[in-house]
Amino acid sequence: MKIEHIIRNNQLIHQSDEPAKEEKNIEPERRYFSIQEMRASKTDDGKMIIEGYPIVYEKYANIWGFKEIIRQGAATEALKRSDELVLWNHEVDQPMAARKNGTLEAKEDDKGVFIKADISKSVWGRDGYEAIENGIIDKMSFAFDIARGGDNWFWEEIDGIEFEIREIIKFQELYDYSPVSYPAYKDTEVIARSKTLAMRNRTEPEASGKDNTAVLEVLKDARDNINQRREVIKNGYKIIDEKKG
Repeated sequence: MKIEHIIRNNQLIHQSDEPAKEEKNIEPERRYFSIQEMRASKTDDGKMIIEGYPIVYEKYANIWGFKEIIRQGAATEALKRSDELVLWNHEVDQPMAARKNGTLEAKEDDKGVFIKADISKSVWGRDGYEAIENGIIDKMSFAFDIARGGDNWFWEEIDGIEFEIREIIKFQELYDYSPVSYPAYKDTEVIARSKTLAMRNRTEPEASGKDNTAVLEVLKDARDNINQRREVIKNGYKIIDEKKG
């Protein structure tokens, strides 16, 4: 089966030529992490290097409503067929490095996926390096798809609290690693979108007797409380302005 990279609406998607299935455009999932896990350095010959682990195995990440863990070996097959890029701020027309021209190396070990990229070969890379080195850019992300049957859902108790767990055991493809100034949308929207994409092919976890109704009610009450506080603050400013007038 052939998998092609396609750019539509300024996003990487993949398309299969497998005739038995209807063509689908699949939006990759994306995870964010602190750039503190990456190192930036310059070499004597002018190369600008960023290196580190964008994908870390056996470490829980909190996604809204569940925890996610990537198991050792999840990227083994994907790294054999993927042709990843380092992109500036997710922009597919602003590549900083690529595996196909040797400016990006990606390898797997017991800790996770380690990348080393020379981003000095493009204007976005050179500008981006300065922003990373100076701390203006402090987040990165990576984009991926999960293989069919490549994740499991179940409940597990952690520190006395039971969580729904998503266990990633096999990536289908890795697309890019991107330094980001952070998305133009709110953090909650990032988390909610991550949850939506993660759960699009979710199968029900093993029965645990858990009812999410109570959790949803708590979240709803929290949202309503925030909205009420905003109204109080807004009215407070209005009163202050009236007194000044």
